[in-house]
Amino acid sequence: MSACLGCRGRGVVRGALLVAASLLLGAGTLLALALQTHPGLAGSEPLANPAQARQALGAKLAGSITDHEVKQFTLTAQDLAMAASLAIARKRLPAQAQVSFHDHLIDGQVSLAWPPGFSSLFLNIRLLVDTGSGQFELQRLRIGDLVLPNGLVRLLLRLPPLTRYAQLAEDMVASVGIEDDRLRLVVHWNREVLGELRGLLMDVADKRRLLVYQERLTDILERRGEHLYVRLTSLLPPLFQLAQQRSQEGADPVEENRAALVVLSAYANGKDLSSMLGTGRQPPPRRVLLNKRVDTAKHFLGAASMAMSGQGTLVEMIGLAKELHDTHDGSGFSFIDLAADEAGALLGKTAVRSPEKARRLQALLNQPIAESQFLPELKDLPESMHSEEFGRRFKGIGSPEYEAMRSEIAARIRALPLYREY
Repeated sequence: MSACLGCRGRGVVRGALLVAASLLLGAGTLLALALQTHPGLAGSEPLANPAQARQALGAKLAGSITDHEVKQFTLTAQDLAMAASLAIARKRLPAQAQVSFHDHLIDGQVSLAWPPGFSSLFLNIRLLVDTGSGQFELQRLRIGDLVLPNGLVRLLLRLPPLTRYAQLAEDMVASVGIEDDRLRLVVHWNREVLGELRGLLMDVADKRRLLVYQERLTDILERRGEHLYVRLTSLLPPLFQLAQQRSQEGADPVEENRAALVVLSAYANGKDLSSMLGTGRQPPPRRVLLNKRVDTAKHFLGAASMAMSGQGTLVEMIGLAKELHDTHDGSGFSFIDLAADEAGALLGKTAVRSPEKARRLQALLNQPIAESQFLPELKDLPESMHSEEFGRRFKGIGSPEYEAMRSEIAARIRALPLYREY
């Protein structure tokens, strides 16, 4: 009897080893198909000047046609390749990107050394997108020698969190088409769509962790009594004291920082998290101030939240597009708002850059702190400039005058105590 049990046990072990070997073999096969020994874009060069690329894209945004809550962009294949290259450059990856148009098809290719730092293997990605229906429809996705069937790609896009990104893209894109070798993209540009975009960022923070910070924020505000406004500098220390305490107890400091800033950003921007977090307790409504202004706090914390999810380029594009829109239809172009965006984005990146950086930030923010430690001097920055004044003073996006102002803002931010070691 025991001998049979021993045989049966050895059989189970052999079976488990066979399954494990099969899985490893399958994974190895997929990896071999995905990675190649040559770059898919031989002869192409990585993005040489990211700043110049941002200027070019900024000029495209400046030239967009705005009609109330709809914006139209006209982009070349080179513009799309430049946008892809900018995203790659953000991750400090040695890679090339190339885009071409064929009738109503977009053919996009990316080639990067993988793993980063090695030059013997390459991850070559190629996708074909059809715009003939007036929407983006993925026709083919190839990774190395591995071609993913359309059915599998559609299935993957229905999985969380990709399904929300796919739905957001569907909601934002009003129409798309290729004419005269130009991509004409019409997007819905309203508060609801942009609010949904920011809402996606909450998926990257654990809901239970978010609830802890939501409860602490509610406690803080309830103790402050009936006040219409609250300074951001009154909210940061107690939340980051909690982040430091939980990190010292074994929690991930990066995720603690992320949750604290996501909760603060949602609150400052008027987004109620209580239903999403499954609690009936809401923080009392107050208007959060930074630089004695509500809009500065919204810009700063919104940018921090987006940058934590790796959307630094998107922060720049949304912030710049909003200011360009305001030169025509809103309160006017504001370098103050752009400075708040850039400072907030750097705070977000610093908060989650590494466990060491996360702990350092907790140590700096868990005590009384002045705005001057994380927000540059803003009083002398131009704002409320409508198109005529903006054109007279700065000519346009990418001009020497404009870039000088952006460089001045960047220098001020980098000199702040919170970011000196970023």
